[in-house]
Amino acid sequence: MDKLNILVVVGTARKDSYSEKVAKYIFEEISKKDGIQVDYLDIKVLDLKITDDGSYKVNSEVSKKLRGADGLLLVVPEYNQGYPGSLKMFLDSYFDEYLHKAVGLVGVSSGVFGGARAIHSLVPVLRRLGMVALNKDLNVPNVKSFFDEQGQVTDKEFLKRLEQFMEFLEFMSRALKEARKRTPPFKEG
Repeated sequence: MDKLNILVVVGTARKDSYSEKVAKYIFEEISKKDGIQVDYLDIKVLDLKITDDGSYKVNSEVSKKLRGADGLLLVVPEYNQGYPGSLKMFLDSYFDEYLHKAVGLVGVSSGVFGGARAIHSLVPVLRRLGMVALNKDLNVPNVKSFFDEQGQVTDKEFLKRLEQFMEFLEFMSRALKEARKRTPPFKEG
């Protein structure tokens, strides 16, 4: 079986965010898995702008990463019960690149809901863009205490939840990859 390409995306442009730390940790854990090639994208390094004509600026290297991905894993922080505007701008900048691809959502928040409210508002956007959002999310509540002083995860059950989450993302990513090979993608008119 060929390798599966998963792209981990940090869904905030904030510098030194907790979401970035969680994304890097998840990236490292996924990198240990056989059969998966994992890549990393931090949207804060992109030049996210609306051009003079009202369209979004597209980065060709990012477009290439997205096209090469079989599935995406979005690490989504919750800001005031929603997701960041920078994530929306990033998502709106591309379309064909992630059409009919699986997307797993990791919610991050300093509160007890672990980004669930941000994810809830993001799923309809992802569906409209043609992605297939998993029906199970991975939540990181109380993110400020997620790591101890040595950088170890304090939630001992997290790795187990991450493993189950990744099994589902792998399954859906492989299924959609095979479907895209057999059937030309359709676009809504």
